[in-house]
Amino acid sequence: MVGLTQNYATPFALTMKATTTQIGLLFSIPNLAMSLAQLLAPRLSERMQSRKGFLLPMGLLHALMWLPILLIPYIFHDHRVISLIVFLTMSTIFDSMSGPVWGSMMADLVTPESRGRFFGIRNRIAGLISMVFSYVAGGILQLLTGNINLGFLIVFVAALVFLWSHSISFIGCTNHHYRR
Repeated sequence: MVGLTQNYATPFALTMKATTTQIGLLFSIPNLAMSLAQLLAPRLSERMQSRKGFLLPMGLLHALMWLPILLIPYIFHDHRVISLIVFLTMSTIFDSMSGPVWGSMMADLVTPESRGRFFGIRNRIAGLISMVFSYVAGGILQLLTGNINLGFLIVFVAALVFLWSHSISFIGCTNHHYRR
């Protein structure tokens, strides 16, 4: 999902005639919101009394924010870039709130002795997959240069599918190994 979205928010905004200021806001507002959201996540998670019960809705909300993002060129006629900033910020908030809680859960699931190796392999695989899909997304956009909105629609739908499948696999994985 990251390879399909992270490098393509700016080009997507540029197709909607974003100004330099709007591009700056596209990155600064979600990053500020991400930092603030991570401060709230532990407190909200404790109120739910279940890390899994917190992570699943956050993952779903994160995924759902990509629906309006991918539909911006089709349903928003005015303020498209502002809409992108708002929905991307909301998506970032839901995703970033999962970070501290997910890290806490992984600390319980992965033994201290195997954490270095486990996360090293995991991050290597994730980085490779992200890079490959970034090139795939670029290829799709290049092929559909004449209909760039369709290109972004395909790329963002694929990201949504991968994010959704990740949430489903998370549910299955944690049901067997971790109940709280």
